[in-house]
Amino acid sequence: MPDFPLPPPAFSGRSQTVAPGAPFDWLRQGWTTFAVAPGPWLGLALLFLLLELLPLLIFGFAWGQPLGLALFPLLAAGLLMGCRHASETGRPALGDLGAGLRAGRQGLLQLGGMHLALQLPLHLLVFFLLRRGPGLGLGEADPLAPLLGWSVALGLAYSLLPLVSLVLASLFTLALPLVLFHRMAPFQALAAAGVAGLKNWLPCLVLGLLLSIMAFLATLFLGLGFLVLIPVWAGAMYAAYRDIFVST
Repeated sequence: MPDFPLPPPAFSGRSQTVAPGAPFDWLRQGWTTFAVAPGPWLGLALLFLLLELLPLLIFGFAWGQPLGLALFPLLAAGLLMGCRHASETGRPALGDLGAGLRAGRQGLLQLGGMHLALQLPLHLLVFFLLRRGPGLGLGEADPLAPLLGWSVALGLAYSLLPLVSLVLASLFTLALPLVLFHRMAPFQALAAAGVAGLKNWLPCLVLGLLLSIMAFLATLFLGLGFLVLIPVWAGAMYAAYRDIFVST
C-alpha cells in the first residue's frame, strides 16, 4: 500500500503558447518588481556584477570569460530566487544570490557547462573567420581580394555570433528555472525549453531584441544602467517562466 499523502507528480515541463505582446508585460512586471524595492535589488545587482566579473579580473578574458559563462546559471538562479522571494514578501534578500549554491547546484553547473560547450565552438568559428578573412575574397590575383575577404568575414562573424548567441541564451534562460525550481535534469529541462521556445519563438525573439536594445542603452551610462537592467531582466524572466510553464 502506498504511503499517504501521495507526493505530487514530477513537473513535466509542459508549456503553453503566449501572446506575441507578452514580452512587454514581462518587462513591465520586471520593472514593477524592481520599483517596489529598488534598494535591495540594487545591492543584489551590484553583487551579481562583481561575482560575474571576478573571473575576468583574476584570470583575464581568455579564461575568465568562459568561466563566467559556466558560473552564470548559479548567479542567475539567485536572481530568480530573489524574484520568487519578492513575489511573496515584496522584496528580495541579499542571501537569495546564494540560492544556486544551496539548491540545485549540480544541475545548474551542468547547465552552465553545456552552455559553454555550445558557445565555445561558435566563438572559435568567429575567430577563424576573422583570422582567415583576407583569404575569403575573390582570389589571390585580385587586388580587392583582402578587402572583400574581410567584408565577408566580418559580415558572417557579426551576424552569426549575435544571432546564435541570442537563440542559445533564450534556450538556457528558459531551462534555468526548470532546473532551479523543479529539479529537472539539465537535458530534460533543455528539451522542455526547446519545445517552449518553438511554441513561442516570436515572443522570445521580441524579448531578446528589446533586452539587447536596453543592454546597449545601459552601456551609455558607464555601465551603471546594468544595476537597473539586471533586476528588470530577472523579473521579466520570472514572469515569462510563470506564463509559459506554471500556468499550464
